[in-house]
Amino acid sequence: TVDFKRPEASWYCLVAEGNAITHLPDGSYSVDDRYYVTMPDTQEKPLERQQNGHDQLLVPIVGQNGIAKLAYTIVW
Repeated sequence: TVDFKRPEASWYCLVAEGNAITHLPDGSYSVDDRYYVTMPDTQEKPLERQQNGHDQLLVPIVGQNGIAKLAYTIVW
């Protein structure tokens, strides 16, 4: 949960980083074939990008009334 006084449109949470992040058919993400990240369907759609030679998975932080909630699961 993030509590803020002023909403910012460009806040993100870095959820995963690795050599290869793959979006799987079931909606989860495989990170380096070592672990998986899943998010509720109600969560904002994650962004995939490359930064400094690594894949990253970021989730936008979107709040209402000064509070934002983010949920994800890591499966090893």
